[in-house]
Amino acid sequence: MDLPEHKEPRCRDPDQDARSRDRAAEVHTTKESPRGERDRDRQRERRRDAKDREKEKLKEKHREAEKSHSRGKDREKEKDRRARKEELRQTVAHHN
Repeated sequence: MDLPEHKEPRCRDPDQDARSRDRAAEVHTTKESPRGERDRDRQRERRRDAKDREKEKLKEKHREAEKSHSRGKDREKEKDRRARKEELRQTVAHHN
């Protein structure tokens, strides 16, 4: 039966631990709370996105309204064309 090798614990360098703690403290002092900043930015982005979506919806509604008006105009023009053609047919038939 093989025994696992026993590893001797390494001694930590107390200076290195202190340096890493100082670096971590410096990073956190530059910003009040790193997560808080990100959350605020995300909220701003969400608000902007929501506003943009609302604007797009309004524009789309306006476009749809314009389309229906133009469809109505097209129908009227088509009726006028048909009426003119019918009048021409009647006048040509009447003269023959």
